[in-house]
Amino acid sequence: MIYPTFGAEAPPASPDMPDAVAELYAEARQVTPVSPRAGAAMLRVALEILVRELTGKPKQSLYEGIGELVKDGTLNADMQRAADLLRLGGNNAAHPGELRQDDGPAQAFSLFELMNMIVEHVVAKRRRISAMFDRLEPSQLEAIERRDTPPDGP
Repeated sequence: MIYPTFGAEAPPASPDMPDAVAELYAEARQVTPVSPRAGAAMLRVALEILVRELTGKPKQSLYEGIGELVKDGTLNADMQRAADLLRLGGNNAAHPGELRQDDGPAQAFSLFELMNMIVEHVVAKRRRISAMFDRLEPSQLEAIERRDTPPDGP
């Protein structure tokens, strides 16, 4: 029997999602209806790629990377929780005996929402704000620069 396996229940990737992350996200959407565990594990890897891109540390663990993004203010408390939910959901899917019997496609599909929320917070909002900032007049940019530059002297 042939049937579509494309994850209609999973939301499409945010248009602001980095390409390497979006590629894994799309693949996870395809496999999740057949294997929720595989989809969840792939989303965890996608998050790891995103976090490493944001921190600039390609060998950093996901746990440490999330912590660093919290410390530098990139992730607020809600986004830290979203990242940890996604991290743990993917971890549980990848380790034998840790995915509960009642965890199925619905549980895995919630991880897609979390990934899009994180991308919206750390990528999309920043891009929109930067684009607006770039449209400021030079005199306005200079005034901001003066305000943010510490005064000289003791």
